[in-house]
Amino acid sequence: MDTQDDYTQGTLNWQVAPTAAEIANAANYKVAGWNLLWSGDKQGDKAKTAIKTAIAGGSPVAIGIPVFRDFMYLNSGSLYNTLSGASLGGHMITAYAYDADGVWIRNQWGTSWGASGDAHLSWAFVNTDVSAAYTVTGLTTKATAAGPSVSSLSVARGPVAGGTQVTIAGANLSGTTAVKFGDTPATFHKSEAYGVTTLVATAPAHAKGNVDVTVTAAGGTSVAGAATKYAYVPPAPAVTRLSAQSASTAGGATITVTGTDLTGATAVRLGAVAATGVKVTSATSLNFTVPAGLAAGGYDVTVTTPDGTSAVVAAGRLTLVAPPAPTVSALSVSSGPTNAATAVTVTGTGFGTIKTVTASGTNLTFVKQSETQLLVTMPAHAAGKVTLRLTNLGGSFEATALPFTYVAPPAPAVTSLSPSLGSAKASTTVELTGTNIGNATKVTVGGVAVSFTKISDTKLRLVLPPHAAGATTVLVTTTGGTSAASAAATFTYRV
Repeated sequence: MDTQDDYTQGTLNWQVAPTAAEIANAANYKVAGWNLLWSGDKQGDKAKTAIKTAIAGGSPVAIGIPVFRDFMYLNSGSLYNTLSGASLGGHMITAYAYDADGVWIRNQWGTSWGASGDAHLSWAFVNTDVSAAYTVTGLTTKATAAGPSVSSLSVARGPVAGGTQVTIAGANLSGTTAVKFGDTPATFHKSEAYGVTTLVATAPAHAKGNVDVTVTAAGGTSVAGAATKYAYVPPAPAVTRLSAQSASTAGGATITVTGTDLTGATAVRLGAVAATGVKVTSATSLNFTVPAGLAAGGYDVTVTTPDGTSAVVAAGRLTLVAPPAPTVSALSVSSGPTNAATAVTVTGTGFGTIKTVTASGTNLTFVKQSETQLLVTMPAHAAGKVTLRLTNLGGSFEATALPFTYVAPPAPAVTSLSPSLGSAKASTTVELTGTNIGNATKVTVGGVAVSFTKISDTKLRLVLPPHAAGATTVLVTTTGGTSAASAAATFTYRV
């Protein structure tokens, strides 16, 4: 820009015409035109924004203001925001800088006015009382053209596929001939608003990572800095379909997810719960296992990779359904002894998720043989009927129509002894015939236990030791009790 030092007349001596040399020098600083930022007072924050943008872009702003008497006699840089005294008409001055309080202006009235020729106008004054504002365009000088600079990007990140619209703000952008993201050229167009040029560029496709956005114009290429960084990021995964829309709360089902950008998946979640068995099969497909223990209801399936988490979509909704409660249709045996365990095969449905089997409140041991059969052990129990209660993940079932009956074993009885007579002084081998004696545990003669051998379920061989002469009673004890005394159970010792 030209300076006052090139003109001997200074800023006040308007009576002396410029010399030929001054006119020739001025020809080096021609202005191609001007831009109207606004016309009319009371523009509000629009005025503030337009001035800040223009000055930040390297363009001073000529503003038209009303002049009142107090403005004529400013003698400091204190903030000016009042109108007092008589109105003296309009005046145009140059705004060359701004701060949080307002704009700084350079007046033509010499250094004895204001703060060495400058004044500080408040934003309230600018927004309300400045009647018009202009910038100049197409300035040419003998000096090297100022290079462009980038002060901000409207968007600082986008997909590697490109296509993101990025508005570039900065200075000296009107002559832009190229925009690059890293080393890759981008298409762009210029946008003019309030005399300030911005660039709207379309981010080209690029590999993952950070690049600098640079602008090239006649004055050179903008310098990279913190404000020029643009991050290319791979797209987050997306879910487009599930192989099934429902599964059991019992868990264990394998679900295939179809989508995009699934490579490197680190987690699959049903709501907030992590699935198990995640296996990526391709960039568009992966499998996972439904975990057990979740309540019945709907769950949104999402996939997480190092590049993000998929959005919740209707196509990724999985409904978990509780399995049906078990049923019992048959028992292999419906009764058993009170004094021993009985193995019972239970037939029914819903045994795949069986949790407990009880009878009379007591937990029973069981082995799942299939989805429809259990092998249940009925332990020793008092005589009477009990019912099985089966519980799985879907609920409980009591088999009241199929009770199991505990039966006390019958007492033994002796029906004959052969022989029934023997010597009092020598041992006698006797064959005992009876009923329910197959599980005999003890045989006594006259209250004294004797040795015996089981021949069959109805016969025992006894060895009766010497005994005092006379009749004695032979008794057999089993799990069902002790036989009763009878004539058939009498053995007589003779001298």
